[in-house]
Amino acid sequence: MNKFNLTFGGDIIPGKDPEQVKARFAELFFIDDPERLERFFSGATIILRRNLDRNAAAQYYLKIRDLGAIATLVKVGPPQQKTPQTTQSSDTLIKQDDGQIDKTWATSASNLTRKKQKSKRQEAAEKTSKSQTVALVRQLREARGAARLKRNVDVKSVPLKPQTQQRRQPGEPNIFKLKPFSNTAAVRQRGASARIFMHFSYAAVVLACAAFLMVGARYLSLPPAYVVSGADAVAIDPRLNLLIFADNKLLLHNRAGLGTKVVDLNSLGLAAAAAPMVFIDENQLLLRGVKHSAGKAYTAKSLLLCDLQNASCKPFSKQLGTLSTAGVEIHQATGWILIADPGASKIYKFAADGNLIDQIDTPVPRKATLRLQAGLLHMNSTSAPAISVFRPDEGAFGDQLDEILLMPPLAVELEHNTVGDFVWSQEAWWVALYNKSSGSAGVYRFDRQWNFLNQANLQAGSFPDQIIAWGNKTLVRDSSLIGLQRFNADGVAEAPVESTLLFDIAQGQQQLTSQTDSFWRLGLTGFAVLAILGWLLAQVFSLRSKVYKHQRNRSAEPIDTSNGIIRWLRPHAHRDKRYHRIIIVYITTATLLVLSAIFSEIPSMHLNALMVALAGPAIAWYLLYSTPAGHIGMQNQRLLLVDHNNNYNFGSGSRIQYRGSFIFVDDIAVFCGNVLLPAFNINQLDTIVFPATRAGIKIDRKTLWVKLLQSGHAAARGVTLILLTGITALAMLVQ
Repeated sequence: MNKFNLTFGGDIIPGKDPEQVKARFAELFFIDDPERLERFFSGATIILRRNLDRNAAAQYYLKIRDLGAIATLVKVGPPQQKTPQTTQSSDTLIKQDDGQIDKTWATSASNLTRKKQKSKRQEAAEKTSKSQTVALVRQLREARGAARLKRNVDVKSVPLKPQTQQRRQPGEPNIFKLKPFSNTAAVRQRGASARIFMHFSYAAVVLACAAFLMVGARYLSLPPAYVVSGADAVAIDPRLNLLIFADNKLLLHNRAGLGTKVVDLNSLGLAAAAAPMVFIDENQLLLRGVKHSAGKAYTAKSLLLCDLQNASCKPFSKQLGTLSTAGVEIHQATGWILIADPGASKIYKFAADGNLIDQIDTPVPRKATLRLQAGLLHMNSTSAPAISVFRPDEGAFGDQLDEILLMPPLAVELEHNTVGDFVWSQEAWWVALYNKSSGSAGVYRFDRQWNFLNQANLQAGSFPDQIIAWGNKTLVRDSSLIGLQRFNADGVAEAPVESTLLFDIAQGQQQLTSQTDSFWRLGLTGFAVLAILGWLLAQVFSLRSKVYKHQRNRSAEPIDTSNGIIRWLRPHAHRDKRYHRIIIVYITTATLLVLSAIFSEIPSMHLNALMVALAGPAIAWYLLYSTPAGHIGMQNQRLLLVDHNNNYNFGSGSRIQYRGSFIFVDDIAVFCGNVLLPAFNINQLDTIVFPATRAGIKIDRKTLWVKLLQSGHAAARGVTLILLTGITALAMLVQ
């Protein structure tokens, strides 16, 4: 099987950039020594690979051709005899002057016949002089410090003067990965582009402010959102089943207080409803409401009779179509329905079929309560903390028998001088007394003769809107509480009756209201943030336009070590330890703050805002730590800066700009470090770098941040991230 040697004489295809060809050649053969790379392009013929088969040889040939260089393939003949050359190490420099080179392989290797290949191989072997080879090998072995070539790379050349391979300096970058700064057209137009973007930013600020004002005005004009805070009315049917009215829904419960059904007013043909609500039987419910009707329109003053089983409602009596009703009571023995009308100052007595039986003229309080007990009709008085007693029977309907003054000692002390709702329950009268001015109220218990017994223990700050007798328990409804307060026969508070149906409605409305409010606030916050960010961007672009208006950049020249050795600064020996120590201290402090906030039971939104605010510096610190510090070198009194992206540029004199621990040459920025965040060897900075920077220009802080943002330095990205997380945390606190 034919074998080939891959040889290279340093030839470059015309039109190709020599520097790029050399860089790609070094990358292909893993060469990182510049002096060693130059030897491959010195003109001497070098054997890159030996004894390659046909396919491998063709692949290497094409790879070298693609990167812009010219290689040749030499057919290897059968060995005639063992010579010192067969034991030569791969790093030996070998000269073979008379070797026939097969230059036709790359173009027409398939046209060669086996016979021609054999003759050329023999001819090459015969022309190789044994004596010349032995002398050459002896001479090269005596050459001290001959460079070793990687991966079996042999050099086929005349004897060269041995050179000692120079080790890479501490802090020296891989020069083949460095990218020179280029003063392109886009770089030269930065000032003009910045002015254009500045105008766009100011326009965005104006639009964001206008949107903020319009949305804010609309938000402030919205009416308060309705959220169910408690029951609007409570009724008990003859079988002690509980009905709670809230959010235009009738919530039906069994006698244990467990929800069984939800009846929407729309299903009953009603647009609205209000107290009082009184059961006539298990399915017939009297209430005040407004019907949906294309014909006659009923107002909220209409007393309606609703059939819950058949889901229908109708006016209770045509004579009450335009009357307001405040108090309703049913005479269980006769079926009479007694109605107190504060607007007309009348008490009506209706038959079960809605026909008016009798009526009396008497002052009726705005929140009138009618109660039948022991054959007498009781109503709260309009002028004093008293109960008026009337006769309900025919012939003497409305005759007032008594005016019972209620003045418990504690009620007198608290000035509870107005009677609200009252009910006979558990062998006692339960009466709500309140003060109109202060809004304070209490529930007081009296016996049959209206002697004061004790005061029920209401929840602090609650107001008894309605008192309900529920079997052997007494319930107190407060429209600001979801649950119904429950008391035993002695007036001692027990566990409240909490309706899961009512709780679900209230929770759903609260979530909807909260989401809607959050949506408006988020929109306002978004426009405010856009205005702030737009203004900040406008300031940045304004600074950029000033910084780059008269600046004259210069493209970086290629790095040429022949012009002088580059002295590179060593990195600080304890950089990683310092960074690790600081991040550990920060994480510990942040964790303690979060734990303290958790134990303090602050709102979840505030806790999230704190965590977002603390995350900003942590991420910024990680960016600063994980981003390469760059490199600083000095060549012939010129400063060579290499940034974190391996971009480089030379500078001296006024081309060097500095501020604090940052050094710039055009767009190349390097952080020299400080006591807290070290980057390079301090002694080398003092002796090499700082004397050169003192000949440069000290820039102001605004120019510093513009250049850091332009270079994409980790410090600029970190500060921007901290500002963004801080603004986000403030926005979360506003919600």
